[in-house]
Amino acid sequence: MKIQLVVLFVLALTAQLVNAAWHGFDPVEDGLQFASAGTLALLVLRLSRAATERRKALILRVLDEFGQPLTVFQGYVSMLADGTLTTLNGHTAVLHRECERMRGLTRNLVDAIREHG
Repeated sequence: MKIQLVVLFVLALTAQLVNAAWHGFDPVEDGLQFASAGTLALLVLRLSRAATERRKALILRVLDEFGQPLTVFQGYVSMLADGTLTTLNGHTAVLHRECERMRGLTRNLVDAIREHG
């Protein structure tokens, strides 16, 4: 994204320089246009950073949300493995609830990805 931004800025700057050479350089008008191009480039860069930060925050939240039900599953598997728990009778509701929670998280993630592109 940064390289694309730099290329676009250089192209805009080049077009402005060609225009100034063709029509004569006006320090005020051309200076304002250069400043506008620079400001636009900075805004696009900041928007790009904000989108990246939101994406990172979403990924971290999803990983945290998935970690909780997985911890429950891991606990039950560990208890079954070491013999602390010999059957899931009475514990299936907890596991079912955690499965539904993960399904809901998955649906929400898919919806968020579709919504934000």
